[in-house]
Amino acid sequence: KSWSSLGLSSYPIMSIARFGTTLYVAGSEILKSTDNGTTWTLAQTGITYPDWYAYALQVSGSHLFVGGSYDTYNGSYYVSGGWVYRLSDDGTTWVEADSGINKATVLSLAGAGTTIFAGSASGIFSSTNAGALWTAASMGMTESNVNSLAANGSMLYGLTGTSGVAVSSDGGTSWSVSYPFGAFSLSTFYLTTIAFDGSMLYAGTSAGRILKSTDNGATWSLLGSRLPRSYVEAIAASGSTIYVSMAAAGVFT
Repeated sequence: KSWSSLGLSSYPIMSIARFGTTLYVAGSEILKSTDNGTTWTLAQTGITYPDWYAYALQVSGSHLFVGGSYDTYNGSYYVSGGWVYRLSDDGTTWVEADSGINKATVLSLAGAGTTIFAGSASGIFSSTNAGALWTAASMGMTESNVNSLAANGSMLYGLTGTSGVAVSSDGGTSWSVSYPFGAFSLSTFYLTTIAFDGSMLYAGTSAGRILKSTDNGATWSLLGSRLPRSYVEAIAASGSTIYVSMAAAGVFT
């Protein structure tokens, strides 16, 4: 596979999601495209936090979610926190949906059926009611920061920085730290993002390469040529179409 640019090289794109026929990207702004990346428009109506930044987009059931952080000055010092919004049914407005996350910075999102998971600076949370209420779901994890999440049925993976890959086979009830990445040595690069599309598991790396696995990470193969920058921020896949964002390089497919 060779990669083609969809532009946006001046934007720090942290996440990508395809929702129906519309492609969304998020970072310092939220943009959407209805023509597969030829043109982009702002799509952030309803997000009211000051100085916000979006780290994650995720489809779960019939909903699209976005998660991120904010900073606000209270007159004496800055206060930081996090949030989750759900796109309204008419697709025009974001509605806050983060009760139970307790303002933790949301770094990643993953969906398994109608269950949505949020990886945050305070561990993992899950919601089964479209974000109306979230509960903690990180039993057994040894590191609180969860930088990327991937879900396929009851199988969940979470990238937790220095602790490696957290794995849950029971829908997030319990977790263990593992390195299910076959012959690819993490001494030559590190994993930056993971994503499921059906039974296909994808991983982005710090070396500008994409890995894929059809057996839940037991074995891996390289996908496509090396991308033009080293750090892969996000992957989104829809059937045979794969989207990748890179720091200071934009979106590729």
